[in-house]
Amino acid sequence: MHILRKLIFTFFPLALLLASYLSAQETPEIRRERVFTGEGLYGFMNGAADLFFEYGFKSLINRDISYKGEDFTVDIYEMPNRNDAFGIYSMHVFRCQQADSIGAIDCASPYQLQAVVDNFYISIVFPSGSARAQQLAGELIPLFVKGENSSLPDNHQEIKAENSVLPDIPPDIAISPPYSGIVKYLKGPIAISSTSRDLTALLKDVAFRGVWFRADPQTKSYKAAILFSSPEAKEAFEKTIPDSDIFLSDDNLLLIKRKEIEPPPSKSGEFGF
Repeated sequence: MHILRKLIFTFFPLALLLASYLSAQETPEIRRERVFTGEGLYGFMNGAADLFFEYGFKSLINRDISYKGEDFTVDIYEMPNRNDAFGIYSMHVFRCQQADSIGAIDCASPYQLQAVVDNFYISIVFPSGSARAQQLAGELIPLFVKGENSSLPDNHQEIKAENSVLPDIPPDIAISPPYSGIVKYLKGPIAISSTSRDLTALLKDVAFRGVWFRADPQTKSYKAAILFSSPEAKEAFEKTIPDSDIFLSDDNLLLIKRKEIEPPPSKSGEFGF
């Protein structure tokens, strides 16, 4: 499994380099650029910023650009590490037309391309929704974000990503690509409460560092690899669930599989109220 993932992602820097070469004939025109750091993010997205802070948000560069006749909005979020970048990304991707299609973590939808490059979460929105805009969106990533292993030329618009390309998805959660829209990394109570009712109840008042999560809609169950803050926290949690729910116990990690809690039935009457 690890060999397969390594082979898939080895070619990502090459894909970025090729895209940069093909698009080098024209430079994006930046019509507006804004930078948000720290609590300044609230001025950009109000209450939605709380989820980003849960993942350790550092900075955001927001750009409105024109490129080869198409308009785009490019948002580049700097997170502490590759797992946090994947985590906030995983909370924003749902139905992908194409997922992890170029050997990277990416999700293409009719009006947006989202991706993770090292410790950066990238969102590119194109209002036209044209096939050309979708293609050009992929060219923009290597023009603005440079991965650790790529060899793109330096310029003032480029951001250097510091960490490894791959998130640390446990093998029992990863299974096989694609991961986008399937695997989530949950960092705190906001992410957990919007993902799993059962896990929300389980982890209330529990000290943990993060959770790798994979739902199985067919069986209405889920797998979760919980990373605990200490051996004591892990040991205390183990006593709260049946042994049959535990698939792996290793150091400060616990892999569990459980049934999801069904939402309560609607109380609407015959006429929908």
